[in-house]
Amino acid sequence: MQQNNELGQAVMRGLLLGGSIGLIAGWFGMHPLRALLTGFVCGILAGVTKYRLDNRKP
Repeated sequence: MQQNNELGQAVMRGLLLGGSIGLIAGWFGMHPLRALLTGFVCGILAGVTKYRLDNRKP
Protein backbone atom coordinates (compact mmCIF):
# COMPACT_ATOMS: atom_id res chain seq x y z
CA MET A 1 0.00 0.00 0.00
CA GLN A 2 2.89 2.34 0.75
CA GLN A 3 4.27 1.97 -2.79
CA ASN A 4 0.93 2.98 -4.35
CA ASN A 5 0.91 6.08 -2.17
CA GLU A 6 4.45 6.98 -3.25
CA LEU A 7 3.54 6.48 -6.89
CA GLY A 8 0.44 8.63 -6.48
CA GLN A 9 2.43 11.41 -4.86
CA ALA A 10 5.08 11.34 -7.57
CA VAL A 11 2.46 11.44 -10.33
CA MET A 12 0.51 14.26 -8.66
CA ARG A 13 3.67 16.35 -8.29
CA GLY A 14 4.44 15.66 -11.95
CA LEU A 15 0.93 16.71 -12.97
CA LEU A 16 1.15 19.97 -11.04
CA LEU A 17 4.60 20.88 -12.30
CA GLY A 18 3.93 19.73 -15.86
CA GLY A 19 0.63 21.58 -16.03
CA SER A 20 2.23 24.74 -14.68
CA ILE A 21 5.05 24.59 -17.20
CA GLY A 22 2.51 23.88 -19.94
CA LEU A 23 0.51 26.97 -19.06
CA ILE A 24 3.69 29.04 -19.05
CA ALA A 25 4.31 27.72 -22.58
CA GLY A 26 0.85 29.09 -23.40
CA TRP A 27 2.12 32.57 -22.60
CA PHE A 28 4.66 32.24 -25.40
CA GLY A 29 2.24 31.49 -28.21
CA MET A 30 1.29 27.82 -27.82
CA HIS A 31 -2.43 27.05 -27.72
CA PRO A 32 -3.30 27.03 -23.95
CA LEU A 33 -5.27 23.77 -23.88
CA ARG A 34 -2.70 21.96 -25.97
CA ALA A 35 0.11 23.30 -23.77
CA LEU A 36 -1.72 22.21 -20.60
CA LEU A 37 -2.38 18.69 -21.88
CA THR A 38 1.18 18.33 -23.13
CA GLY A 39 2.42 19.45 -19.73
CA PHE A 40 0.15 16.91 -18.00
CA VAL A 41 1.45 14.07 -20.16
CA CYS A 42 5.07 15.07 -19.59
CA GLY A 43 4.40 15.44 -15.87
CA ILE A 44 2.90 11.96 -15.61
CA LEU A 45 5.87 10.47 -17.43
CA ALA A 46 8.29 12.38 -15.20
CA GLY A 47 6.50 11.24 -12.03
CA VAL A 48 6.53 7.59 -13.06
CA THR A 49 10.19 7.85 -14.06
CA LYS A 50 11.11 9.38 -10.70
CA TYR A 51 9.20 6.68 -8.85
CA ARG A 52 10.89 3.91 -10.80
CA LEU A 53 14.36 5.41 -10.29
CA ASP A 54 13.81 5.84 -6.55
CA ASN A 55 12.61 2.22 -6.14
CA ARG A 56 15.19 0.58 -8.38
CA LYS A 57 16.96 -2.35 -6.78
CA PRO A 58 20.71 -1.76 -6.35
